[in-house]
Amino acid sequence: MTAPTMAAPAHRTLKTERLVLRPLEVSDAEALFPVFSDPVSMRYWSCLPHKDVAETTAMLRGMVGTDDGTSRMWAVTTDGGRCLGWSSLFGVRNRLGELGYILTPEARGRGYATEAVGAALAFGFGEWNLHRVAANLDPRNDRSAALLERLGFTREAVTRKDFLVGGIYYDSMIYGLLADEWSGTVERPAHAPLPAWTRRRSPALEHVSVGTSDLARAGAFYDKVLANLGLGRLFEGHDHIAWGRRGEGFFIVNTPLDTSRPAGPGNGSHVCFGAPTRAAVDAFHRTALEHGAADDGAPGLRPHYTPTYYAAFVLDPDGHKIEAVCHLPEAC
Repeated sequence: MTAPTMAAPAHRTLKTERLVLRPLEVSDAEALFPVFSDPVSMRYWSCLPHKDVAETTAMLRGMVGTDDGTSRMWAVTTDGGRCLGWSSLFGVRNRLGELGYILTPEARGRGYATEAVGAALAFGFGEWNLHRVAANLDPRNDRSAALLERLGFTREAVTRKDFLVGGIYYDSMIYGLLADEWSGTVERPAHAPLPAWTRRRSPALEHVSVGTSDLARAGAFYDKVLANLGLGRLFEGHDHIAWGRRGEGFFIVNTPLDTSRPAGPGNGSHVCFGAPTRAAVDAFHRTALEHGAADDGAPGLRPHYTPTYYAAFVLDPDGHKIEAVCHLPEAC
């Protein structure tokens, strides 16, 4: 016998110690476009990076344009104004719902995600009287998994190649939380073991870049050549174009940083290695200098890339520019 479907509670504003979670609106598209166009933020998301704000607007219109009583979506704000992301409950049927959340790069590293998702769960298990809330994520998304586990979710399973994004099938990791577990009246079960095929670690090669003195020509060339490998454009700007697959390392062509010299090794071209922690970036830089490299950028944040882009650059003994980067914030 299925439980009766309850009418959704009023979509009211929620308040926490530091946040005001108001109903999400289509007009929040402009504030959310930076995160939905950011390839790092979208690496483990359910769609490719947005190319313009119209794409973000269309997405929000489909999500909040009408209220069918199966979802409640809140804009994460500090004062009820500018949207810094969202926390949501959706797909609710028979007291079963799903959880969604995302934050803009500027809002990360402050504990807002835990606070906002916790408020949504309190609403779901309280006012909505939900029996279970589930969350699906990419198995490589360590930060999101850690957030769910802090909030009491149990990892239940990993399903293989069941999610299609950009023409590629990806694995999904399923987390669940029951009302009794949220209230503390029953003990949370042990996590399901991660299958052997699951890999949750930083990529060895984060990205490779080469310089060009004619970006339009290079773009047209690599569009044609890389299409044969199933690689399309991930993101681009006035001085760069990147190709790759969602969730993997990427190849980037950019104009030289030093425009007084032609594009070449160390002036537009470099190799970037992924680092698991910021401490690893520091160690990479220190060890490189101890073994004959020249400093080309001390360890530190590069917020002009993304707010959590922590990197260091060196020139190896042959003059090649080498980078190490960690994208993880110090706190989620």
